[in-house]
Parts: sequence; C-alpha cells; structure tokens
Amino acid sequence: LDADGDGHGVSTETVLSCTAPVGYSSLDDDCNDGDPATYPGAAELCDGSDQDCDLVLDNVRDADGDGFDACSDCDDGDSDSYPGAAESCDGLDNNCNGVLDEGAQSSGWFPDADGDGYGNSVYVDYGCEAPAGWINRGGDCDDLEGTVYPEAPEDCLDGLDTDCDGVSDEEESICAEDDSGDSAVDSVDSPNDSVGDSAEDSAKESRKGGGEEEPDCGCGGGEAASWVGLGLLGGLWRRRRK
Repeated sequence: LDADGDGHGVSTETVLSCTAPVGYSSLDDDCNDGDPATYPGAAELCDGSDQDCDLVLDNVRDADGDGFDACSDCDDGDSDSYPGAAESCDGLDNNCNGVLDEGAQSSGWFPDADGDGYGNSVYVDYGCEAPAGWINRGGDCDDLEGTVYPEAPEDCLDGLDTDCDGVSDEEESICAEDDSGDSAVDSVDSPNDSVGDSAEDSAKESRKGGGEEEPDCGCGGGEAASWVGLGLLGGLWRRRRK
C-alpha cells in the first residue's frame, strides 16, 4: 500500500495483481507512509524527522566544510559563517546570531584634516564604516599641513620635517654640505648673471662677518689705491731732500 503516493509503500497491506492497483507500489520501504516527503533517498530537512528513512534524524551534510551542517549553520555555503565565528566588517552574520557585524573591528580609521591622504595616528576609530574625513592610512606628523606626510619631497628651506622621518632640514643628507665644502648658499648665484644677486651678497657678507677677506680683484680703488698713493708721495719727498 502507498497511502501518501510518494512511490514507496508499506507491507501492512498487499494485493496480488499483474498490474499495480491505484494507491499501491511495488516497493515496501517507506518509513512513513503518511508523509509524501519521507521515503528512502528523500532530501533531509532540519525538522527533527527522518525524511530519507536511514534511521538518523536531520543528518544533512556540511556543504562548506566549516564543521557545521546545514541544520546548525546559518550559511552552509560560506565557510566563514558558523556559530561562534568572529564577526568581520562584511555586512554578514558571521557568527549566526542574527545580527550583522556586531562588535566587528576594522584595521582602523584616522582623521585626515589636511586631505593629503595620510591621517593623524594619534586618533583612531575601529568601526566598520569610516567617519567623514577619516581614512585607513595613518602616519601624518602634521595633519594641518598638506605638504607634510610620510615620504613627501623634502624642502630644505621650509624648516619642516616634510617627509615625517623625524629628521630636521639641517640634518637631512640632501641639505647638508657636499664633499667640496661648498654650501647651498655659495652655489645660488654665479658671476655676470642677473639672478640671485641678493643671495650672493648675503653670502659674501656672511663670509666677512666670519673673518674671511674678500680677494683683491686687481681693479684699483679702495685700500689698494691708498697704498699706491702713499708710495708715490714718499718718492717725491725723498727727491726734494736730495
């Protein structure tokens, strides 16, 4: 007899016939002839019943291999989602408690007040979404100056640690004197040009103040002319005495 019409009957009632009567089956292996969803080979459901007639309740498979079958896993197609899993900032219920991203932490957001792409690491927010004006990269040593950030081009004249390496302009190797001893000021200007004269004059004044004398150009005037004049007067004085 196949009372539920699922193609599987029970042997409690049999009929001998050359053809199957209506409501009967040649198979007598149904474990529940009152439920058309229960028969050998049926899909197992998480309902506390033995749909496939293997004498095991809810023996569903673990499709994603995370150790939890489909009856206990809230997403048996995602191995990162199962009861007790750590929540991630992914908009999913990783730990299967019905709440999305609760307690999850990002790598950190930092305020970027000057908009240079680097935030102030003194302040950090670990929420899943970045607050307005915050970014996920820190390291800015001056978040109020847009030209100052890690690995920024160093400016030897601005007095700032432009690249945030903790080294001042005076200590930067690119700003120090070269092997010949010529300073950056000495190379600002060259003779006979029209650019940088004020800087060159300042450099000369600095050398005088440090005890360095300007070389005699042999062009007359100044102290050189005074010595020549005294020499001529001395010769005339000697001639008169003779």
